[in-house]
Amino acid sequence: MLPAGLFSLSSISYLNLASNVLSGSLPSHLNCGGELGFVDISDNRLVGGLPSCLNTISDKRIVKVGGNCLSLDTQYQHSEGYCKQANSDKKQITGKQIALLAGVIGGIVIVVVFLLVVLFIFRRKRHARNMVDKHIPPKVVQNTQPGSSELLANARVISQVANTGSQGAPSYRVFSLEELLEATENFDQSALLGEGSVGKIYKGRLENGAYIAVRSLNVYKRYSNRNLKLRLDLLSKFRHPHLVSLLGHCIDGGAPDDSTVPRIFLIYEYISNGNFRAHLSGQLSKSFSMSIACVLMLG
Repeated sequence: MLPAGLFSLSSISYLNLASNVLSGSLPSHLNCGGELGFVDISDNRLVGGLPSCLNTISDKRIVKVGGNCLSLDTQYQHSEGYCKQANSDKKQITGKQIALLAGVIGGIVIVVVFLLVVLFIFRRKRHARNMVDKHIPPKVVQNTQPGSSELLANARVISQVANTGSQGAPSYRVFSLEELLEATENFDQSALLGEGSVGKIYKGRLENGAYIAVRSLNVYKRYSNRNLKLRLDLLSKFRHPHLVSLLGHCIDGGAPDDSTVPRIFLIYEYISNGNFRAHLSGQLSKSFSMSIACVLMLG
């Protein structure tokens, strides 16, 4: 559209709007400023007639309107169909530009949506992986204190040995400290059979007349009362015809609050033929060493 307000500016004297592809018609009531002396609206797409302020022939104002589609007899004008076709082509070009712009915007939107979907899937997989990692139990770190896996392994070995034959073996039981004190006469020096790296061995006699060998062991502080009882329970199942039978045990110093135990006693059957040291160093020492190994695991 032609900016009609420019013509009425009071201080404007020169107005050149040529070759601006202006379309439409000029308003019939268009007013021209008093100082306007030159107007050039040629080579546009204007149709219709000229307003009176531009159509008046005067020496004071020069008006150029050629190259339009105005209904004038003077100056060169195109047919009205020419301007309409030009306007139609302009609208078509504008439509193509809009379609191109819409396509570009649509492509950008699709790319953004795709990236958001990929980001969502990636974060969801990472969250799922983190959840799985949280539920995977951590690897057991070995320390100086044997754990449940060691106990299970010992239990399997003991079970295998026990299954090889335990007929005729005395039953295993827990002895009281009073019984051992009475059997060994308060661990008198005369009852001492020997002393090794793992403790002293005493000979004793129970109330029923049976002779026993009592091994005194100092236990490391790392075992609690409950832990020690569990290991002794495993050791009680260690029976074999070729091994000296373990008759029971006695825990000295165990506190009710499951605190650590300073000392335990292991009670074996007493071998009457020869002294205890001779049998340990003789043929039975090989088989008895397995039992000693189990004893050593306690301390």
